Amino acid sequence: MTYNFGQAIDQRVKGVLFSKANDEDITLTPTSHDGLSNAAFIPVRRTTGAGAQTQYVVKLTSALTLDTDSGAVGTGAGKLDTGSTTDAKGYYVYLICKENLADPALIMSLTAPFPTANYPADYVMRSAPIFFIHIYTDSTLKVRDFIHQLDGWVSFEQNDKLLTNGTATSATAIPLANHFPTHCYAKVRFRATNTGTSNCTVTLRGYVQGAGDHAMMQVAAIDGDASGQWDDVQQQVEFPVTANLATSLYYDWTVAPTGGLTAWAVGFKMSVY
Repeated sequence: MTYNFGQAIDQRVKGVLFSKANDEDITLTPTSHDGLSNAAFIPVRRTTGAGAQTQYVVKLTSALTLDTDSGAVGTGAGKLDTGSTTDAKGYYVYLICKENLADPALIMSLTAPFPTANYPADYVMRSAPIFFIHIYTDSTLKVRDFIHQLDGWVSFEQNDKLLTNGTATSATAIPLANHFPTHCYAKVRFRATNTGTSNCTVTLRGYVQGAGDHAMMQVAAIDGDASGQWDDVQQQVEFPVTANLATSLYYDWTVAPTGGLTAWAVGFKMSVY
């Protein structure tokens, strides 16, 4: 069953749960919500032809599978849009459909807010990105383990390191690309250490469009002492990620520590949920 609500439809994704079917495949499973039994609702737009940009909602009652294998490229729905799957990269997942919202399928791409190219033949509608996966190498290319909740939050089962012992004393970006999608809320765990004798404070800085970086939050104040005692503070922070992953999060110390700031990706929630 599908619905066409013109330009005033709810843009949220509902009833969607993603999981790993194996190291290379992920599955979208429609899930009960809001009193509805095993049904997922995903907004899509026509991308070409008459009525381009017209919005619809697809109702899914059956699971869909996405093959992330590097060999599964550009030959049909349920695969990568173009090129080859690459180590240490993040991929956006979309729902695509044919005319009359027929044959819904998943496709993945390095790019957002829409796939790069190579829509399978006859697919003329797509959603916004509805999921994000991180590919890594452990003898073979694999999807990093995750847990997806019905409210949209995704937790990484093994936190991926973003920064190791950073000691910068001016605003320095923490790399988020390929670990998080754009336009999401991110959770990052921080560990700030200092074995030196100087008092020092580390601050996290977010980004405001048109205003540059600003003091978003202070992670920790670490006081060194004459004995060089190991000082260690850990904290988890939730913050918004912008369209530019390179300018969404910075850090700086008042004085360079003996030690530094280490950060791990914990999880995220995309804006469509």
